[in-house]
Amino acid sequence: SWEGKDSGTIAPGKSMKMNSFEYHRFKASFNSHKDKAFAEFTVQSEPDHQEWEIKRPRRQQHALEEDVPVQPGALKVMARNTLDSPIYITWEDNPMATIEAGASTKLNTFEGHTFKASLGSWAGEEVESYHVKPEPIRQVWNIEESVIGDKDSDDGDNDNDEEKGDGQHDEL
Repeated sequence: SWEGKDSGTIAPGKSMKMNSFEYHRFKASFNSHKDKAFAEFTVQSEPDHQEWEIKRPRRQQHALEEDVPVQPGALKVMARNTLDSPIYITWEDNPMATIEAGASTKLNTFEGHTFKASLGSWAGEEVESYHVKPEPIRQVWNIEESVIGDKDSDDGDNDNDEEKGDGQHDEL
């Protein structure tokens, strides 16, 4: 934010170019520009091109390492991409994460949120979605090849489907 006004949203691992003037002060916060800032940057007179690398606050870095949700009522979803292509994760059409082939990422979230996994781009072909359950606190979303084009498949193991939902979402 700049002077309490929203300056935009930057997805994790992404950047944003801005034009500004000397001594303008910017603040970084989670969720909304109205929330408490965790980092600040003041534009200097030199050089003409300046970069601000926003780093996660230690409190939240520690929470990720401990695998504990940051806010009360928060849940964690480990999204695992088992496909041979990168997957783009969105929530309410907002980019949340890019997961390379064979990699995973942790998403801080809340009950009832629905994430979508797409191929090719944020607005690409949706291959799967995941609806966050009230428990467990740590959930796993395996994005698997067998799901593409066959979202309603039944593996015949009703006990497993009933216990874990659709058989592809496990507890950490």
